[in-house]
Amino acid sequence: MIVKYLWLVSLIILIGILLPNSVLSDGIPKIGDYYVMSRDKKGDFTGSHQIFQTEKPNTYKVIYCEQNYWVRIHTIAWSQVESENQRTIQIEYNFGKGWRPICLNPERQVTLLDLGISLEPRRVLESSDKTLKANIRYEAFKDAQKEKAN
Repeated sequence: MIVKYLWLVSLIILIGILLPNSVLSDGIPKIGDYYVMSRDKKGDFTGSHQIFQTEKPNTYKVIYCEQNYWVRIHTIAWSQVESENQRTIQIEYNFGKGWRPICLNPERQVTLLDLGISLEPRRVLESSDKTLKANIRYEAFKDAQKEKAN
């Protein structure tokens, strides 16, 4: 029994040494992170999406409360849907001892239409990044054809 236990402990330690910290901490909010948060009428947390201060893959530069951020299209669509569901949306900063609201109503400041995306927010949320890119290209093509016809 002790041999099995020691083997398991050794395996866990080895995994910790071999995997980079980013893999181990992926998805866990860290001090200094920014998130678009959704809260119900009581102020209880209902969901979140991380946003970034530097460019990341599959993100778009937007301005919330006069500050630049990079966000995924899904984040913008999600914030619109959460607002439709009567939830409070705000950007919050993890300062290590909790979350501090720093920007109210980001869903009113940037919408999918602002990025030239005419798809319904719920449709965006149902799409993978790859499918979404194809839909956006198709929408742009349709718009170009309409303009050409006029």
